[in-house]
Amino acid sequence: MVEELEYALELYERYDVDLAYFYTHHLDTALHLNWGYWTGGRFFLRDLPISWSDEVWSRSVLDNLDHPAFKGYTALDGIIGRVREARSGDLLIVSDHGWTFSGYEHMVSPEGVVILAGPSFGSGVIDLDILEVGPTILAGLGLPVSEAIAANVRSDLLPSDRAADIVAQYPPEALRPASRPEEDDKEGEIERLRALGYIN
Repeated sequence: MVEELEYALELYERYDVDLAYFYTHHLDTALHLNWGYWTGGRFFLRDLPISWSDEVWSRSVLDNLDHPAFKGYTALDGIIGRVREARSGDLLIVSDHGWTFSGYEHMVSPEGVVILAGPSFGSGVIDLDILEVGPTILAGLGLPVSEAIAANVRSDLLPSDRAADIVAQYPPEALRPASRPEEDDKEGEIERLRALGYIN
């Protein structure tokens, strides 16, 4: 994870882009591998701690910060801080699902979380479908949004002077992959990936 983050931060510094993103599966993996913390040795957990009060939750977290189930959260918090330092402007934190105590794996998992921070966004709690994230980002960047996208643009999240440009479909040339800057230094990129352990 550290190598992935360092590589992403290097790309952020090297290229001036309108949109940068970083994906990690770290927290999801950490919670799966440490499910036993919550189950107490059982395969399923169907009751507690779903009924814990905020006070009990806080005490459980503070008393167990060194446990991998919680260290995953602190590690992810550190990642967000590093990305925030590297990229000014708006920040979106998106999870594709939540997690639950009433079962195992992703059985009946609740909806995920979307956090928006930056000058383009106000404050408060809203309902946001994860499918709305993509088209809303496109509109926020001033890019057209195709009617073929099966989700709405959340215009209430856009700056007041930015309206969504809805088009019937994208022209064929817009769907072709763009050339990437690193193609000019393909050997250098291969060596960088090899140094990071991604390839042998």
